[in-house]
Amino acid sequence: MADFPETIYSPREKENKSGVVYDPTKKTVLYAEDISKLDDEVVAIENSLISSVDSFVLSNMSARIGTNLYALCEDDLYFYCGGGTPYAVKKIRKSDMAIMAVSANFGGEIRALVCDDTYVYAGGATNFTVKRYLKSDLSYVDQSATYGGAIYCLAINATHIFAGGATTQKVRKILKSDLSTVADSASFGGSITSIAINDTHIFASASTFNKIRKILISDMSTVQDSGSITGYAQYMTIDDDYIYYTMSSLYYVQKMQISNMNVVNTGPVFNMCRGITSDDTYVYVGVSSQGYIVQLLKSDLSFVCASPTFPGYIYQIIANGSDFFVCGTETDQLRKYSKVRLRYSTPV
Repeated sequence: MADFPETIYSPREKENKSGVVYDPTKKTVLYAEDISKLDDEVVAIENSLISSVDSFVLSNMSARIGTNLYALCEDDLYFYCGGGTPYAVKKIRKSDMAIMAVSANFGGEIRALVCDDTYVYAGGATNFTVKRYLKSDLSYVDQSATYGGAIYCLAINATHIFAGGATTQKVRKILKSDLSTVADSASFGGSITSIAINDTHIFASASTFNKIRKILISDMSTVQDSGSITGYAQYMTIDDDYIYYTMSSLYYVQKMQISNMNVVNTGPVFNMCRGITSDDTYVYVGVSSQGYIVQLLKSDLSFVCASPTFPGYIYQIIANGSDFFVCGTETDQLRKYSKVRLRYSTPV
């Protein structure tokens, strides 16, 4: 059975019988040198085909969770996932993707989830509040005052939760201890679609706003708006120096420098990018309309490889080392893809 592509062929050493001397003019005699030459060619070809290129294989999946899985967060041992019907948060064990607990009905679609060491916090449609659940069994604890409209995105730090969405169209700072409202940002003039945070600032975008706004966490004042972007940032991920975001209108990923809020790179065009995450070297994006994960190099957003097809739209991606966990529509499952080395990678 072939070892490639998991490993490169390692040929056994060969030698001629005692007294036999290699003579390339003898066409009907097979020498050790002939076989060794073929071995060398095989190894060279396999190394060329591998070329350090990664791709993905589907390695596990949970049982059905519910329709339209918009929201996903994690801790060291579990994922917490939610979306459409049955309008509940589900706790999924990472090791085997088993469902361990289910919350009470949230009261509408769950559009965003975050967690800390003790609780899971959910935001969404219909009741317009942030609800808190105990992580151990997903029992309901309490909820915030109404945001005033559907909540589409949440972010969390050690002391506060930050919520954004429709109608109110502001980023709301909520105290974790009692879920009381601390302050609101200035209005964005459109529904807030994505939030990312670092130690000192919030970065948010909104429909019709067509910019990314940098907000000071301490008092929720506006620090700076980026230049205009085409559409708005639907999903964001952040590292120490840059924001990476998917575009609502022009189906690609852009990279923006945090210090001056300038765009520094634009990735290839894909058809409908939703869901984004990153590690130290790569950005991973869900191409929803065609249902696969795309891996891009962080330095210049160049294409690296793509996953097998996910049967539906991708809304959320979480990266854990060489494993990627994806949820969306159609299958109503949390799916695990593992990154492997393949013989080739075909750009999409």
